[in-house]
Amino acid sequence: MNKLAKVTSILSMSFVTTLHAASFGSYDLVSKSDFPSDGYIPPEYVSFQGTERTIGKTIGICTDTHSRRVPGKIVDGSCFVEWDGKEYKNDEFFILRSSSGYRWTSVNQENKNFILNAGVTPGTTDEGNYVYHCRIWDPQNNIYTAGKYIPSRNGCYFALYGANFRSEKHAFLEVLTVGSPSQY
Repeated sequence: MNKLAKVTSILSMSFVTTLHAASFGSYDLVSKSDFPSDGYIPPEYVSFQGTERTIGKTIGICTDTHSRRVPGKIVDGSCFVEWDGKEYKNDEFFILRSSSGYRWTSVNQENKNFILNAGVTPGTTDEGNYVYHCRIWDPQNNIYTAGKYIPSRNGCYFALYGANFRSEKHAFLEVLTVGSPSQY
């Protein structure tokens, strides 16, 4: 059993009623040394099979340890976040614990209200809205990765190759949510 499986949960919140009733996830504080060298992410944490730099990877969902708590992705044991136009690598970070209620919800006009009310966020705000965990699939550029969704800009921002990118119009966007749109 690796150290990652033994980490104690240090942050657990449910729902909050300020701004929108966004869902705060439960995170564990970990460091790169807690991961095996192959980048394996145990099933008790949120992850998916994605593409990073054209290579298939298991990508986990994280936030940095800075007070701003930026949503990001875990690749090869480090958490990468996009902030102010740059990519930042974090070797100590918060990793999102799995929950049976989590699901990826497509970003479209029909689901906008649901995402604002049920999207999973570490509590970060931008332009008066929570910033949510998102993933983007861009088949034209062979990208399937995670980042942060900013509702007021209707885009998923992600870091790659040391720079930041915003989702293109042809890309498919999803936000991590709790529950299903039919509940709203």
